[in-house]
Amino acid sequence: MSKRQTTIKCAQLNLQHSRTATCNMTQLILQNNIDVAFVQEPYTVPNNVAEFPKSFRIFAHGGGRKRSAIFINNNNNNNNNINPLEIRQL
Repeated sequence: MSKRQTTIKCAQLNLQHSRTATCNMTQLILQNNIDVAFVQEPYTVPNNVAEFPKSFRIFAHGGGRKRSAIFINNNNNNNNNINPLEIRQL
């Protein structure tokens, strides 16, 4: 029987649409093996979340400039079964 991951490492940060903060957040995720990051005000380029590795699964919300996003670090092999539930802002 294979051993399953029992914990999920999470991080949360408001990036204030900053490219530098986004680069720092990416390093934090990769260096600390963070599984899921909850991000407010992600850096965007023409209304699309930008500057994160292609290996991350990105779920973004908001019309026009994205206001929030969930990032799943696919570098951790056990994260293939993590799927976020979308909750719309009222």
